[in-house]
Amino acid sequence: GTAAFYGTAPTLGNIAPDPAQLGDAAYETALKGAWGAAARAVRAHYPLSRFGGSAQAAFVQADADAYVLCPQTEAARMAVAAGVAVWHYEFSHFMPSPTAPGGGCDNGVELDVVEAGASATWATHGAEVRYVFGSEQNHDTLSGRPRIADCPFSPAERRLSDEIGAYWAGLARGGDPNSGGGAGGGRAWWPAYGAGANWTSLVLGVGGGVARAQLHGSACNFWTQLGGERSAK
Repeated sequence: GTAAFYGTAPTLGNIAPDPAQLGDAAYETALKGAWGAAARAVRAHYPLSRFGGSAQAAFVQADADAYVLCPQTEAARMAVAAGVAVWHYEFSHFMPSPTAPGGGCDNGVELDVVEAGASATWATHGAEVRYVFGSEQNHDTLSGRPRIADCPFSPAERRLSDEIGAYWAGLARGGDPNSGGGAGGGRAWWPAYGAGANWTSLVLGVGGGVARAQLHGSACNFWTQLGGERSAK
């Protein structure tokens, strides 16, 4: 499983010396830098209108799908085909920064691609690790101001951390995240990936785990097709 992105997105200009790269022109530049001649096709699949006009949100989603979400989904399916038991998740929770700009309890703030009080479902890559271990501190090493940020859990976030920890412990103890207290106690049953030919993932957020089939299916179909077209040229 994963959360989100790796690439170089347009910046908001909140943290010096980052320039403010907002709107259509910045998005076009970022797409061409990442995908060259394929930028037009990527833009058609990820129009700014889908993301409230935010070049950052649109680019990060395209980048996440292309380089993180869809490749790891493909890897998970290959593991299932090889007879490996797989449980697939996506972490979907953002902890607002206690200070603005920066001071990130989520590294998207330190990367200057997301506002300090962003969407509740935003999460950058690795954001779930603190919840696995119940840590209320975040090691900020991305902003050029290395430090430890205090990031206390709300009651809902504490429940999320307990839920994730129980799943991970169940997997470690019994080879199944639902074992040993993983599922139960109000926690959702986590279906094995590929069970019954149904590619179901568990989306983890403060409302509890939600099972979703064919997560990012449309996006991954797009990137598979685009990759095939580029390889054929």
